This record gives sequence, structure tokens and C-alpha cells, in this order.
Amino acid sequence: MLFFLKLNYTINIKIKKTIKKNILKLFLFVSLGLITTLVFTSANLHIDALGPPGRPVITDINRHGCTITWTPPRYDGGAPVTHYQVEYR
Repeated sequence: MLFFLKLNYTINIKIKKTIKKNILKLFLFVSLGLITTLVFTSANLHIDALGPPGRPVITDINRHGCTITWTPPRYDGGAPVTHYQVEYR
């Protein structure tokens, strides 16, 4: 007789080693309740990096902020760019 038990688990992904450009080897650590298991299988992922956006241009300045525009990258990695993060230094 087989019993199937539904377990809540978490997966922590730790990047261990870079194999080639844009290829990562991942080791998975699976935590099942009180037991933590190391999965010895690794997976190779190919990551397409998107191209850089165009040069930013400030189109409006006021006392509360500014408006910045730029052109999207030529290569979007196969998916549309949904947002950018702008940092001030």
C-alpha cells in the first residue's frame, strides 16, 4: 500500500559556478520540514541578456522631479521590457 503525503517545501537556489558566458550551474537545496536535503543534480540554464537601452534624455524638469525618456534596446532577450529602474547617485 502506498501513501502519498503532501509536503510543503521551499527551494533555495544558490549559484555555485559559472560554466560559460551566460550559462550558470545551479545547485538546489530542498527543505522539507525538519529535513534539509541537498539535490546533487544540477541544471544548466542559458540566459539571454538584453541589450542596453538608448541614451537617456531629460525632457521635463520641475521642482518635484523630472521626466526621462530613452529608446528601448535593440534586442529584448525574447520578451518585452516591462520597466526600467533608474538610480540617482
